Amino acid sequence: MHTNKLFHPLSTLKERNFRLVWLSTILAGSGQQMEVIVLAWFVLQLTNSPFLVGLITAAHKAATILGALSGALADRLPRRLVLMGVQGITAALCAIMVGLIITDTLQTWHIFAIAFLSGLARIFDQPARQALVADTVNTESIFSGVALNIAAMNLTMIAGPLLGGTLFALFGPGGSYSFMTGLYIIGAFLFFFIRTIPTTAPETESIWKIMSQGLAYVKHQQIIIAALLMAAIANLTGFPFLFTLLPVYARDILGTESTGLGILMAATGVGALFGSLALASIRSSRYAGLLLIFTMIGWHCITIVISQTQEFYMAFSYLILAGILQSMSMVLIATLLLEIAAPEYRGRVMGLRALAVYTLPIGSAISGAMISNFGLETTAMINGVTGVILIVALSIAMPNLRRSQDRSHQKLNA
Repeated sequence: MHTNKLFHPLSTLKERNFRLVWLSTILAGSGQQMEVIVLAWFVLQLTNSPFLVGLITAAHKAATILGALSGALADRLPRRLVLMGVQGITAALCAIMVGLIITDTLQTWHIFAIAFLSGLARIFDQPARQALVADTVNTESIFSGVALNIAAMNLTMIAGPLLGGTLFALFGPGGSYSFMTGLYIIGAFLFFFIRTIPTTAPETESIWKIMSQGLAYVKHQQIIIAALLMAAIANLTGFPFLFTLLPVYARDILGTESTGLGILMAATGVGALFGSLALASIRSSRYAGLLLIFTMIGWHCITIVISQTQEFYMAFSYLILAGILQSMSMVLIATLLLEIAAPEYRGRVMGLRALAVYTLPIGSAISGAMISNFGLETTAMINGVTGVILIVALSIAMPNLRRSQDRSHQKLNA
């Protein structure tokens, strides 16, 4: 891929199998984004504790430590069947939550337990889903396929928070979780119709051997290692703003309710959609590493600016910009990983990408504690500055990341 030529960003959707994956991403992502806002607001309403809001995110993401295992399974089992199972389990957990709410037996520990189990199921989603994206398009379209799949996720960042905030206000958590259950069931059903060429590992090999082979493969790929570390930094210092700080910011600084929080989170989704579609219209991934460094730094800086803003519409505007930078960062990370990785290793590489999310529960728990002790503005400042320092340090320590230009050059440098 040596061309910068622009093309229609939706042209990859002509591929039937990719289109089904894309639609399932919209349904599953909408449910997940609804759950983010419903859980955060519900816990804040029940406990009035920013620390517990951060802890609920930590519970939801704690299972990401199994990322390497989930990636190995994505390379061992048919990826569409893995995704069907994940959606089915998540739908069942949402139904259990509805039952507890309806029977008035829900306790705080139930919320944390279901959040943990839901996160445990979802850890097997992203490695299989992103590897399946690459399986359902030709090699030249991986960049646009990744961008469009992330665009679908970003579209859900608009619809999900708006739906979640509105349904919570109208019908409470029970109505919200009932709607989520339906979304997950339909999303699982779509995988019945996907047909791809098998790229799984030999059945004679143990899952542990598959994992060790993946780790040995990644060890010699410097660009992959750098991209994974960038993902870890994003989850440690960037995403806690969205999951932990923003609900507290909406209530305590802007004085809004769950609907207002939904609008603010949707603003991030609007920006994220623009950012991913902009990258989807470019066939070439030249200079992806250097662009990743700049978008990551910009994203962390804008979160500091938002925390100092006390006007709703200004915050909305800044969150759109944050969404653009956040989305571009995630597209670039996924593109670097999927383009460099050989097809038979894509699941394991994306499993390590999921493992990088393990820094999110750490960052969220720390952020919740810092808000309680130092205030929201100081917490946002510490996270933003720490993130920038780590990004700059990584770009210096691994110069191949900023020097990478296109797929062939990345592999040469690796």
